Amino acid sequence: KQQYLKGVKTAVSSSAQRFSGYLQHDAHEFLSQCLDQLKEDIKKVRSAEAKKSGDDKEVWTCSDDCGLPCPVSQNFQFEVIHTIRCTNCEDVVIKKEKFHDLSLTLPRKRKDMNPRSLQDLLDHFFLAEDIEYACGQCKSKKSRVSHQFTKLPRVLILHLKRYNYNHVMSVNRKMEQPVFLPLYLTLQSHCTEDT
Repeated sequence: KQQYLKGVKTAVSSSAQRFSGYLQHDAHEFLSQCLDQLKEDIKKVRSAEAKKSGDDKEVWTCSDDCGLPCPVSQNFQFEVIHTIRCTNCEDVVIKKEKFHDLSLTLPRKRKDMNPRSLQDLLDHFFLAEDIEYACGQCKSKKSRVSHQFTKLPRVLILHLKRYNYNHVMSVNRKMEQPVFLPLYLTLQSHCTEDT
């Protein structure tokens, strides 16, 4: 087992020098690098296979609809739809985005330091929020954005952002508040009807 883990670390270090050596690094960054690198390697294999077979189409992406399945997209990839609604004229812009993890923010205020559950943090991530976004119709810069899953992964990777940068002291501080892990997470209210 140890030999295989060293092989993974060596492979990741070959394309991301910051992971070479024996210094401690962020586990989330390492996992993201592993998944991104695996997707790129699958693309290269697909491209080589396309050239062999004479298929010059540029459709060799990391999706499951061609010969070599991508374990990253099959297991971890999900899609979120962002609905941006102008608060002035109600014009709607829809954007879709693919992810393989969600970074959840812990509350920063002292009064919010009571224990939270992972479900609370997930629910907070999907709350609608006011943003500054230039409307294409009326040019207003006030909009409201909401987020929903359009495709769920087999395995949902959740990353807790436990560090908060203090601008006054110029240091990162770890947020020590406990987060409870429920036996089940409920995603239904965060999904579109077709999900």
